[in-house]
Amino acid sequence: MRGFDIVEIERIQNKALWEAFQLKNKQMKDNNNGHNVTEKKLFHGTKSEYVAVICHKNFDWRVCGVNGTAFGQGSYFARDAKYSHSYTEDSHVKSMFVSRVLVGDYTRGSSSYRKPPSKDRGVINLYDSCVDDEIKPSIFVVFDSNQIYPEYLLQYKSTHPLVSLVAASAPAPKPVPAPTPVPAPTPVPAQRPAPKPSVTGYQSSTSTYQMHTSPYRPSTSSYRPSTPSYQPSTSTNYPSVNRTPRFSPSPPPTPTPKKSSDSCVIS
Repeated sequence: MRGFDIVEIERIQNKALWEAFQLKNKQMKDNNNGHNVTEKKLFHGTKSEYVAVICHKNFDWRVCGVNGTAFGQGSYFARDAKYSHSYTEDSHVKSMFVSRVLVGDYTRGSSSYRKPPSKDRGVINLYDSCVDDEIKPSIFVVFDSNQIYPEYLLQYKSTHPLVSLVAASAPAPKPVPAPTPVPAPTPVPAQRPAPKPSVTGYQSSTSTYQMHTSPYRPSTSSYRPSTPSYQPSTSTNYPSVNRTPRFSPSPPPTPTPKKSSDSCVIS
């Protein structure tokens, strides 16, 4: 609903009412051949003087008063909070319950019903609740309080007229189109820098190879065979044998003197 502000939301925790609600749920399930029972969360507007008794004793149309009997003499619940709001008192803070209701199998109600009608014209197989419209129900009437568990209590008040006026005159926000997603840039492989030449290049050693100032000079004494050759001892008596010497070393040739101003000739 518009034009109202929530003052407080209270969650009701009543163990006795909750256990009775669960027991009724099981009984209805057994009567329905083991199938789950339809459960709805519905609104119920009431006066502030009945809030405490509902929280402690649950709903009872005989205690809470008769706000409407168009579809039966039971406790009324609505699908829309706007309908339940019309049954609250004209006070600064209003009260409304959000309840869990086992509506089960329902049919269209009547003002003369004090309990749900029979499904087969008998007295045992009855409907579970009554509604205003079997196709699209918006109002539900329950005759057994164990089918109800008051879960939340809403306390609310009307919005200040100036606040409502400002809210009504405020322009509706314009939808902002979502920005077009920008494709992520393709990663570019990093280029490796070209190798740089070494700062210190090849440097020759400071001490270079230097030849001796004095050129090669052969030794003053060249190779000469010794003058005394091998001679057998005269005192040893060997048989006289004529032998031809196979090799007689010849004296080495005299080296040719080099013509140079710095060289010397060895004779």
